[in-house]
Amino acid sequence: MSTRSQIKVIANGKELMLYHHCDGYPEGVGYCLIKILKKYSNGCRSSDLVMKMINRGDFEITFGNHCDIEYYYELDFDKVRVNCMSVNNWGDKMEIIEHIDLVYNEEEDVMVDEEIFE
Repeated sequence: MSTRSQIKVIANGKELMLYHHCDGYPEGVGYCLIKILKKYSNGCRSSDLVMKMINRGDFEITFGNHCDIEYYYELDFDKVRVNCMSVNNWGDKMEIIEHIDLVYNEEEDVMVDEEIFE
C-alpha cells in the first residue's frame, strides 16, 4: 500500500492543497519539501515551482481534505518552514496523531528523482 500525503502550500498569503500518492513519510516527501524550501525560499516564485511539481505529475491539486492520507504537511514559503504531522484520516475528520520535527538526514533520504525541482 502507498503512503499517501497531502501538502498545504502557503505563499504570499495564499494556500493551495496538493496530494502525493506514494513515499509520503518524512524521509520521502518530508525531506523533499525541506530541500524545496531551502532551494527556493530566496526570491523564487513559488507559484512557478508548484506548477513544475504538478506538470510533471508527481503532485496533484486537491480540493479539501483527502480522506486516505497518513501524513499532512505545510510547505510555508511565507514563514520559511515545513510542518509535518502524522494523521488518522480514514474517517470523516482528520485527527492529528503526532507533530513530527523534520530534521534532514541525507542517509535516510529516499527521494531519488529530484528533477522536478530543477
